[in-house]
Amino acid sequence: MTMIRNEGIQEWIFNEGKNMFIKHFQFAEKESPFDFVTNLASRIRDYSLTDCLFGCYELRDFREDLICQLLDEYLIPSKMRHIDY
Repeated sequence: MTMIRNEGIQEWIFNEGKNMFIKHFQFAEKESPFDFVTNLASRIRDYSLTDCLFGCYELRDFREDLICQLLDEYLIPSKMRHIDY
């Protein structure tokens, strides 16, 4: 977190993540028809009908301001829970 705050968010890291999601989508293992339909039905509530197949794999825009805002609001010790197993 300190490195991110000092150096900022690097767009190339975002692009690497974006490419990883695309590859994961392209080379996803086949699932049973029941599992496929179940997963698709659960995505319809979060994505438009045209985006429900690929929506959860898509990172659209690099928004450094939004990423920093989310990190500042949620990735702080007071909002984390440590669980020992």
